[in-house]
Amino acid sequence: MRVRDSPQRGGPGQGPGGGERHVSGPLAGGGLLLASCTSIQVGAALARGTFVTTGPLGAAGWRFALAAAIMLVLARPQIRGWSPARWRRVIAFGVAAAGNEVCLYEALVRLPLGLAVTIEFLGPVAVALGAGPGRRRLSCAILALAGVCTICVTTVRLNPLGLAFALLAGAGWAAYILASRSAGRDQRPLDSLAVSLSVGALLCLPLALAHAGALATHATTALTLAIVAILGTVTPYALELAALRRLAPGAAGVLFSIEPAIAAVVGLLVLNQGLRAAQLLGIAMVLLAGAGVLRDPA
Repeated sequence: MRVRDSPQRGGPGQGPGGGERHVSGPLAGGGLLLASCTSIQVGAALARGTFVTTGPLGAAGWRFALAAAIMLVLARPQIRGWSPARWRRVIAFGVAAAGNEVCLYEALVRLPLGLAVTIEFLGPVAVALGAGPGRRRLSCAILALAGVCTICVTTVRLNPLGLAFALLAGAGWAAYILASRSAGRDQRPLDSLAVSLSVGALLCLPLALAHAGALATHATTALTLAIVAILGTVTPYALELAALRRLAPGAAGVLFSIEPAIAAVVGLLVLNQGLRAAQLLGIAMVLLAGAGVLRDPA
């Protein structure tokens, strides 16, 4: 699950908690952000290995539950005095994130990691495109759609259900970008994240409990999902908090757009999922489109 909202978290010139953004270390910030994206994709690749035992739904449920438990311990959220508006934001974020997680894992059963994440990436691209008109945005939209079409027409036996789940995952990613933009400006944003994950964990609880027996008899799977929760949620958020204090919004947006390429590399190295040249071309087209619209988000 991606816990980021947008490269503008905290508002222009501010960090995630609303404080002043430190831009003195862009190189360090870029390294932290790339490490965050890599951590997310390695977590997704490891999660795929647990599907044999728990299935994608069980893996999503337990990963969410473990991530929520870890964040509750680390953040110890103070919810007294929260406004109804903040509760609405937090609940919306949790629902969107849970939907994204479940759909992405279902897509990973049917599609290579690099292709699934590339299609999912249409979600944040769509949010950026919707920020305002312009020829550059229109060109980027056409390029992104052309990239996805290239992937689809050049993929032998493309699983239609996998494609549908990847698109739904992208819609979920877009939804929690919109839901979390204001949540990132809350005082103690980690409190909002911990409670949002708890909301998502409650929604996924039936999925987790349905596979409790399998998890209890497979200690390796349980340990793997705990590692996935750390790599896919806790570590990326900590890295992004540090990175976004050092990067301008445009630079962060460009780096975020590299994630489909990172997913393709991780899929090759961890899952041995090689991609054809035409598929890599499609990923590159989506990557360039994302860089074009995210480098200067409205």
